[in-house]
Amino acid sequence: MDCDRVFVALTSGPFPTGRADDSLVERHLMTCVACRQFAAALQPCTARQTHESLPVAERQALPCYHGARQPVAKQPVASMAAVLQGPAAVGPRPAWPLGVSSGWRNELTVSMHGPQIAAFGLAQRHRPRRRSMTAPVVFFLALLCLGCWVFGLIRI
Repeated sequence: MDCDRVFVALTSGPFPTGRADDSLVERHLMTCVACRQFAAALQPCTARQTHESLPVAERQALPCYHGARQPVAKQPVASMAAVLQGPAAVGPRPAWPLGVSSGWRNELTVSMHGPQIAAFGLAQRHRPRRRSMTAPVVFFLALLCLGCWVFGLIRI
C-alpha cells in the first residue's frame, strides 16, 4: 500500500470502512510518518468539534479517522485547563495513546533522544594537538645529510 492509496482511503469517508484493505492502511500508517500525521489531522478530538452546523447525515459522511490511534486530547481545551488548575487526580494514570498497546511507536521516547544527540554532536571534543610537519622534515633532512656523509657523497 502506498501513500496515494492511503490518502484516497482516508479522504473517501469515515475510516475504518470495514473493507478488507483497512488492515493494509493501518499497517502503512504504522510505518509512514507523513500519512500518520495526515490521519491525526483527520481525527476529531471530540464530537462537539465536528461541524455542529451540518446535518447528521452530512457530518457522518465527512472524512475522519477512527482507527487504532486515539486522540491525545479527550477533553475540550477549556476543561483541560480547569483540570490542570484543580487538585491533582488520584488514581491510575491513563495509558499513553502512542504506547505499545495501540501498536504505534512511542514517539515521546524518540523525541527525548533528539536533544541528547544534538548536544553530543555540538559538544567540543578534546583532541590532542596536531604536531607540525616542521620537525619531521628537519629530522629527515638531517638523516639524509648524515647518510650521504657516511657514504662519502658529501665532503665537509
